[in-house]
Amino acid sequence: APGLAETDAFAAMFSRWGLDYARLPEGAPCERARWANLRCQRMEATWDRLLALERPAVLRLDDEAGSFMVLMGSKGGEALVLLAPDEPPRPVDEALKAAWTGEYVLLWRPPPGFPTKNVTLGARGRYVDWLRARLHEVLGVEGKVPAAGAAFDPALAELVKRFQRSKGLDVDGIVGPDTTIALNTLVLPGAVPDFSQD
Repeated sequence: APGLAETDAFAAMFSRWGLDYARLPEGAPCERARWANLRCQRMEATWDRLLALERPAVLRLDDEAGSFMVLMGSKGGEALVLLAPDEPPRPVDEALKAAWTGEYVLLWRPPPGFPTKNVTLGARGRYVDWLRARLHEVLGVEGKVPAAGAAFDPALAELVKRFQRSKGLDVDGIVGPDTTIALNTLVLPGAVPDFSQD
């Protein structure tokens, strides 16, 4: 089958983050990511939703030749795919999109204090402080940011919904990985690795 072996696909994704996959402690890709202070997201999505996350992702594809993997990313707004370790990425075509199962795995760098579960009304802590300050910054909210330690309140939920709407995410006021990844893209230096690097 065309495409990458699983180990090559994950090695290519980790290399975009400046990491040597083979030198990380043994384990599944998501376990290795934790050693490098990265989070791993293994989910299903639509093509547009995946592109909006703006991170290199390993995709599983199925066609008449069998099942195989590719590394997908984007450069300058164009979706690119790596089909072989020794070739440059090339534009995604309709046949490849049709063969994609909808499954993906990507890596992302969490902000300080990011919890292990979704954040919603009543939550407190470093991550809630970070979230509130970043949303005020990104959305251009006037006025003073509440003091550190303030709870996730209805006003913050409204800011979350405004941000989610602007990014084409589910507008629910609940903060999970997709919302955090989208916010990271705007405010965290080095949040998006260069897909074209080898």
